[in-house]
Amino acid sequence: MHPSPVNICHRISENFTSILPNMLKLVKDSPLKKLYMEAREDALAEDIKGIDFRGGLLLLPSIFKEKIEDLIILGQNNPQTPYPTVQLKAQGLKYALSRQCQSVVNVEGIEVCSRTSVDEAFIAAFCMYFVFNMAYPGYLKKTLTFLQRRIANITGDGDKSLPVTVTQIVNLLH
Repeated sequence: MHPSPVNICHRISENFTSILPNMLKLVKDSPLKKLYMEAREDALAEDIKGIDFRGGLLLLPSIFKEKIEDLIILGQNNPQTPYPTVQLKAQGLKYALSRQCQSVVNVEGIEVCSRTSVDEAFIAAFCMYFVFNMAYPGYLKKTLTFLQRRIANITGDGDKSLPVTVTQIVNLLH
């Protein structure tokens, strides 16, 4: 990996925010998009930027035909996967989109860290793949590869070229 002087959270936030309007156009109508739109409509003007960022992160897998439910779990049930997951302690996704909510990042069913918002937990879960040197699961590979290479700008020696489906989405977003 190539080091960067910029904090990864800031890098992800800045790069993701720049593609967000185009990304939201690609997202098909879904119950999650409806929740996002409702949260946005009910929000104060100063909360819109945060809702857009959180909503964009939660909707990102859908543009690659992957499911956010494979990364984010609602409620108290422990995730039954060895991969990093975010467990939301909130009443629902609309609540998590709208405001700060307790979120826990689990790896192999063990609580690794606790965050106060879904976006922080999402980024922490993404970083766990690097901390624990884990390969991306097939069911989220396109989303996480896109996040790594195009949003976080993390590359490694010997990285293969982006999959065709990811490259097509990149071209639509820029």
